[in-house]
Order: sequence, then structure tokens, then C-alpha cells
Amino acid sequence: KQAGYILFTRNYLEPVYYNSNPRPYEVKSELRLFATPGEYEPVSFAAFPLADLEGVTVKCGDLTGPNGAPLKAGAVDVRFVRQLARGVKPFMWVVGPEAIEPFASLNIPTGRTTQFWLTVRPPDDAAPGAYEGTVAFKPANKPASELKLTVVVLPFKLLEDPEMHF
Repeated sequence: KQAGYILFTRNYLEPVYYNSNPRPYEVKSELRLFATPGEYEPVSFAAFPLADLEGVTVKCGDLTGPNGAPLKAGAVDVRFVRQLARGVKPFMWVVGPEAIEPFASLNIPTGRTTQFWLTVRPPDDAAPGAYEGTVAFKPANKPASELKLTVVVLPFKLLEDPEMHF
């Protein structure tokens, strides 16, 4: 609370709305996921601002894995989730998460929860094991925070289904 915001984690399959409040069990300082080499896998967190946040940046550093194996920061794509209005019935609108967009920095007004979406893609030659690093959340006008990021790379690759076409 002293920092002027609360960071919280929520499963990426559960929507985070602009007026979502963090549940007590969601207030953590760690993001965890697992992926196979070459797979795209998301994880998300959100900021609940108690004061206006200006010039917010979110950056992931390099991760270190088994025997010092690196997972470069470039393997993590950081975006924010844009909230847009959409019609659900005639004369009825809902504002909710609609798009993930790249950003350099954001201004987040008091009380407007903002979700950040990280997509991790371990390279095809990534060694199996746990890779650890940090995600830095830095407002220009408030103290910075870090979230620990753990990516467990599994020891196999997913097969492509030749019958599936997208």
C-alpha cells in the first residue's frame, strides 16, 4: 500500500476487468508457468493502483536455468490488456478485456486495474529445468516492484497434428 499500488496474479483464463479488486490469495510476488521448447505459454499479473501511476514500464530480465543455462529476456513478450466496450444486448454494453497490445509506458489512473500479459516461448534448443528471473514493474512516480518469474521447461517437445489447420 505504501508503494501506491498492489500487484496481484490471476490465471490468464479468468478475465481481469478495469474495476477488478485483488483477492487476498492473489496478492503474491511470483509468476510460475511451464512450457515445452518452442511452445508459446502465457502468464499474467495485474496492478491495482491506489494512486495515479505515471510512466509505468514492465520489463523482464534474462532468466537463469539449470547449470547456468540462459533464457534470454527476448523469449518473454510483455504486453498490456486493453479494456474495450462491447455490446452484449441491444442498449447494453460491457467494458472488458479485449486485446493485448505492446506498449513502452502507460499512465494508470487511481482505481483502474490494469492487466499485463507475458507470453513466454522457450527456444527449440532450451535445456529442460526451472529457469528463474524477475519482472520489473516501474512507475515513474512511485517505487518499483519486482515479481519472481519461474519458467519450467519440460523435457519433451509437442508434436504437431498434421490433421489440424489454422
